Amino acid sequence: MKRRTFVFSVYAYPKKKAEAQIDHEEFVQLIKAAGWQIAGEEIYQLRTLNGHTGLGTGKVEELKETFKHFTGGIDLIALDAGFRPFQVKHLEDAFNIEISDRTRVILEIFKRRAVSAEGKLQVELSEAQYEIGRLVGGRGLELGRLGGGVGTKGPGETVMEKDRRAFKKRIKMLRDKLEHVKKNRDQQRKQRVRDGFFTISLV
Repeated sequence: MKRRTFVFSVYAYPKKKAEAQIDHEEFVQLIKAAGWQIAGEEIYQLRTLNGHTGLGTGKVEELKETFKHFTGGIDLIALDAGFRPFQVKHLEDAFNIEISDRTRVILEIFKRRAVSAEGKLQVELSEAQYEIGRLVGGRGLELGRLGGGVGTKGPGETVMEKDRRAFKKRIKMLRDKLEHVKKNRDQQRKQRVRDGFFTISLV
């Protein structure tokens, strides 16, 4: 079943509305390529950046009301705004809906189109690197500061470090698998050359 997606593009001065419209339409095409269903969309001009969520409190409440009136609800918000990871996390908490930025949408497209074992591993690796980037650069960094003085460990810091270790372990595992696949591919190529076989592709 296709995920019902609300497409929300945010722009600010000096970008003009016409430019923002072009970017928004491109973003919509990416979402369609990712296989998601567009349930609604909006282009919003941001006049003042909110340090907590990027959007102002009033806009957040307005969107909450908007989402209540969608038949079938909203499964996902596709956000094209350039907000910091922790701001996106705070918006997710405010709406209680998953948010995907432009990078995440593009990764989803690659994931859908990857066919070879190597291609699938590369996408998985990119996803893991993306997620750890969100953790460390956003909520993880914020939680890490809860620990306080030397020798202390706050609950947020413990969660952050645990998540970071899990992601790092997964990234290492995926890199090792990818290296193994590449080595096997190189060995097969060398064997074909030694045996005098050629590979032909028809496009």
